[in-house]
Amino acid sequence: MNASTQASAWGDVRVAEAAQITVVLVLCLTVAFAVFFLGCNLLLRAESLAAAPAQGERRPSREAEAAAEGA
Repeated sequence: MNASTQASAWGDVRVAEAAQITVVLVLCLTVAFAVFFLGCNLLLRAESLAAAPAQGERRPSREAEAAAEGA
């Protein structure tokens, strides 16, 4: 092997390694964002589920509504 062939082979290896690193980084970022957005979605759903009974407690009871209509 002469020097130019060795340099070309070494350059190909570096390009392949850079491509592998890029693919792994993109996959890691994809997983990180997916976990973040799914976690936010679950947090919002849990918050809305927890807020639902609190909204029901603010509404007057049926007896109070009947008393208000009768008065």
